[in-house]
Amino acid sequence: MVIIVGMGIFSIPAGIGSGSGREDSVRYGDRELFYRVTYSKKRTTLTIVLHRPDGIEVKAPAGYPLSSIRTLVLGKSPWILKKLACFADEASRTVVRNYASGELFYVLGQGITLTIIRETGGSRRGFDDRGCEGDICDRAVPGAAGTRIALCKTSLTVPVPGNLTDQETRDYVKAMVLSWYRETATRILRERVQFFSSVLGIPVPAFRVRNIRRRWGSCSADDHLSFNMRLVMAPKDQIDYVVLHEMCHIFHKDHQAGFWAAVGRYMPDYRERRAALRREGWRYVL
Repeated sequence: MVIIVGMGIFSIPAGIGSGSGREDSVRYGDRELFYRVTYSKKRTTLTIVLHRPDGIEVKAPAGYPLSSIRTLVLGKSPWILKKLACFADEASRTVVRNYASGELFYVLGQGITLTIIRETGGSRRGFDDRGCEGDICDRAVPGAAGTRIALCKTSLTVPVPGNLTDQETRDYVKAMVLSWYRETATRILRERVQFFSSVLGIPVPAFRVRNIRRRWGSCSADDHLSFNMRLVMAPKDQIDYVVLHEMCHIFHKDHQAGFWAAVGRYMPDYRERRAALRREGWRYVL
């Protein structure tokens, strides 16, 4: 059995794995593809794993013929090159966060601007969010020393004590923004998990919100869900795709035909939503 693991939004390894193995390569056209073969006595499948930015690893059962591994890599070379090109494209569009006024963030797919209010004279006033209206506006979230961060229309406002250095201000704003996103994501995801629990006819599963680099979501063997808090930066249709995807794993623990049939049954346009998240997800960075 051969398993191909690539840059899917739910499983992207972070680095080359360890273990006994060897280096090898195959030539495809004018490209030499170098890869590492990692052997394991416990493994029964042959797996290709791609690692950012350009790492290729083949995980193989102990004693697996090198000639067969080369045949597999050569046959999958077009797919490998396509995925590595996607990695390079992602790297060229990397978002660098400085947590400074004017920086662009997203919530529910809408661009919002970070606004920092530096308090003076020892005052500890909070942001007045009265008059905020609409789905995009949020109640102020309490911060340190009684300050509050709040979203109103397209401005995410963070009051900052006036006696902080530039580095302290950056750290303070970052902590406040992450706290706000975690709370906002928890609230929105709770509502979507409850909604799809009703659709699927199951009890509401436990879930947690985390700040992780690669995955948008996961479902454990005991049906506990995890979601990336950055997911709340995406439009609602993309959020719903990830939530339904993970909740379908409660019934199907793999990505075989039965799993995708279940996703498609409840979300016929899931392919378009998945493609949009893959296309736009690079900008959802905290």
